[in-house]
Amino acid sequence: MTLKEAILKQYEDKGDWKNFYKNLTHGRSDNKVWTDEDFEHLTEEEISVGTFNCGGIFTIAVNGSEGETAHFHFYTNDGRKGCFKIGVPEHFNHGVYKDRLNNKELKIMIGWLKQKPTKNLFRASSTNYEAICDLWNASNEKYAKTFNNAIPNYLLAYS
Repeated sequence: MTLKEAILKQYEDKGDWKNFYKNLTHGRSDNKVWTDEDFEHLTEEEISVGTFNCGGIFTIAVNGSEGETAHFHFYTNDGRKGCFKIGVPEHFNHGVYKDRLNNKELKIMIGWLKQKPTKNLFRASSTNYEAICDLWNASNEKYAKTFNNAIPNYLLAYS
């Protein structure tokens, strides 16, 4: 099943077309009906995997067409934004995404990565980390990677 087919099926099954674009991307909504051309550009969009709370709202997202280094983004409601590599416990300086999390925030993020996703973007993932891996491969097909399901110890990211 392609990413397009799976995303369409998810919203068709739920009958939730109203929130389709809002839920798929990083909280933006323009209430438009998606066309085939929109799906062709999907790999250039940012897809929110989910959020967690740690004294503020943290959003975790995967972008498409971002080069060969597999990574995910974090955004905080206080304006910080940064990246971590997927598959290895390393921070990733990527353009303006250079901010870091403290140890408390890292521990909460690791706990969130181990949790079952609250939204299923295109296949049933057993953890948020697995969903991140799946979304990287689906939206960065040219740089798809084989990941094991072991969540890296991101507490070592700044060592």
